[in-house]
Amino acid sequence: MDEQPVQESDAVFISTSDANRYCINLARFDLVSVRLAVLCADMGSLSAAVKRLHCSLSTGSYRLSMLEDALGTQLFMRDHRGLHLTDTGSLLVHHCRAILVHVELMSQHVAPDLRPVEDLVRRPKVEVPLDMKLQ
Repeated sequence: MDEQPVQESDAVFISTSDANRYCINLARFDLVSVRLAVLCADMGSLSAAVKRLHCSLSTGSYRLSMLEDALGTQLFMRDHRGLHLTDTGSLLVHHCRAILVHVELMSQHVAPDLRPVEDLVRRPKVEVPLDMKLQ
């Protein structure tokens, strides 16, 4: 896949010094990837994390790689026993948890009267005659 150069509108600059500007492509920090990083840290397994997110293993692996590429550092050490956070990964996950808390608070403040998802699922109403026998 061809990488697109980071554009000013897509990036956030971390340092105020012109000689030392670090650029992060915000397009790589979607909420699914943020949640995936937290789940990987909590579960110690990419396989378990992608099951919770209902996505494929290859998609989850790609998302983690894109986060690492965007930051220019490794977030997880991978071995036969699973995933282990690096020091940078621990720092990232700490901030990811804060992001998820703020998103939850935002949704509660912006739309406090929304019904829970369970209320939005329409279950078909099936009527069975009382005299129907099971065969």
